[in-house]
Amino acid sequence: MENIDMIFDLSNQNLQKQIDIFHGLKSKPFFCIAEDIDVHILFFKRKDKYYGIRTVEKADYSSGSEFLVNSFMIEELRAHVTKNLVLRNLKAENFPIHELSSLFSRANKIGEHLPNIGDIQSCHIIENSSDLNWVFLEEKSKYHSLFWSASESKLFRRCA
Repeated sequence: MENIDMIFDLSNQNLQKQIDIFHGLKSKPFFCIAEDIDVHILFFKRKDKYYGIRTVEKADYSSGSEFLVNSFMIEELRAHVTKNLVLRNLKAENFPIHELSSLFSRANKIGEHLPNIGDIQSCHIIENSSDLNWVFLEEKSKYHSLFWSASESKLFRRCA
């Protein structure tokens, strides 16, 4: 796996520059979007599961950071999170392939939209201040931004 610094710059200054560029676009970028949402409400218990993947051709982007910002800005986050995901103070860390396999196996409704694990050249989790997880995947010709949350009533306590 490549060094994340070689893939993209996650400094606050670069993120803000990419946000400003996104807001200045006359037409918003196209993404292949797939989502797996499962919300079950029974009495006062709530179980939420959310998986969303955004996929683009690498040739359409000048950098991985441009793609990450655009994927976030397009992602009208539908997951129920206690803290909003913010494009500040992001860090990227390697995401082990065995954990990615486990993640893919739980996102069964969008399985056909997920990349082949054998084709992934780079896999990093994007550390942020929310309870929504975010993974950057890079193939030879495509970028993928995968968001997921599996709260299992973590965010919604049982009422007495």
